[in-house]
Amino acid sequence: MLSNVLSSIAIFLSACGLIFNLFLYLERKKSKQLNIDFHLKTVSVLNRDFGSYANSLFISAIVENNSSEGVSINKLVMIGTWQGEEHTLEAEFSKRLISTLKYEQKNYPLYTNEMPINIPANTGKPIIIEFRFKHYIDWFLHHNPQIEISTNKGQFTVKPNLKDSKMSFDDFSNYENVL
Repeated sequence: MLSNVLSSIAIFLSACGLIFNLFLYLERKKSKQLNIDFHLKTVSVLNRDFGSYANSLFISAIVENNSSEGVSINKLVMIGTWQGEEHTLEAEFSKRLISTLKYEQKNYPLYTNEMPINIPANTGKPIIIEFRFKHYIDWFLHHNPQIEISTNKGQFTVKPNLKDSKMSFDDFSNYENVL
């Protein structure tokens, strides 16, 4: 009789251990998956009359990596649809100086982020991305584009409200330099 009770307790404890290990495995697998939040801060347009890609759209955002492993953003593409036709813009890959704020005899440069953008596990990172286009960069502000973000763990899409976050370029550069 005592051996039956001990055997039942041993089987029960083994089953509990198996369930607990399965739970831990599923939690670890879930925490390694792509889990990113994209928080739009500001948007600005800079129209210029020179060069092949004269107009720029700057997006300032905070990207949060909520997974237990680092993630690299390799590509950002803005996609807008109008009258059934899709228009796309790919973000610039190189780091570019976009403005310099002078304060008390010191210069404070403001740069865009260079691709890939590496974000460590469980942290957020402020980014500034530039999209350049020959014509009609303002069009993307008013046609509810989505941004497709490609990472080393997969892709995801966000649909930020660019039009309501727009500010002048001077205000944008001062705001970003102050932060």
